[in-house]
Formats: sequence, structure tokens, C-alpha cells
Amino acid sequence: MKTLKKRGLIGGLSVLLLSQIVACSKPETLNYEKLATAIYWSEGGDRTHYPYGIKSVSCETKDECRLKCLESIRNNEKRFARHGGKGVENFIRFMSRRYVYCDFGECQARIDWQKNVKRIYYEK
Repeated sequence: MKTLKKRGLIGGLSVLLLSQIVACSKPETLNYEKLATAIYWSEGGDRTHYPYGIKSVSCETKDECRLKCLESIRNNEKRFARHGGKGVENFIRFMSRRYVYCDFGECQARIDWQKNVKRIYYEK
């Protein structure tokens, strides 16, 4: 009986300690440059007519389109934070609503965009 009580106490303490470590760990910060690069490659990279997927505003050069993409990331991060959003993966999901048009809900194109951007973001 004493062994079970000790195991329960040790197990409970280890869970408590682990939860405190996770709570105190610093959240991952968003790297704008990495995200813009991930968006560029997920939108077709060098093979596309719309670098960075920018279609709603005109941009003449790839560098100008990158600036528009970075501006969009900054603006959307502010909106995301105002709504209490946290985490890079949740932000990418939030950004997919800006980049991928769907009539309603989560369409396959939006899900694919999220997967591609996440994969590239964490690879590079």
C-alpha cells in the first residue's frame, strides 16, 4: 500500500513539474522572413506569374511582391494577436484564410496550403 502511495505521489509531482516547465517555456516567435519564403515556394516559387501569391494588388517585381507579402504578414499578425491568437501554426492557419479563397469552411486547397507552408517554414 505504501508503494502505491509513493508511486502516486511521485507520478503526480512529475506531472506537475512537467506542466510547469511547459508553461514557463518561451513560445516560438514568428519569423516574418521565413514565413514569406515559405509562402513564396508554396505559391509556386519561380514558376508562377504571381510571386508570393499576390493577386489583389499590383506588384511589378519579385522584391516588390515580397514587400507586399511581408506587409500582409505584419498586418495579419496584429489582427491575430487582437483576437487572442498564439503560436506559429495557428497563425499559418489564420493566414490561409487570407491567401486561399473558399466558398465556405475548410476546403482542400486551404488545407493543402497550410500543410505546404508549415512544411517549408520548418524545413528552411
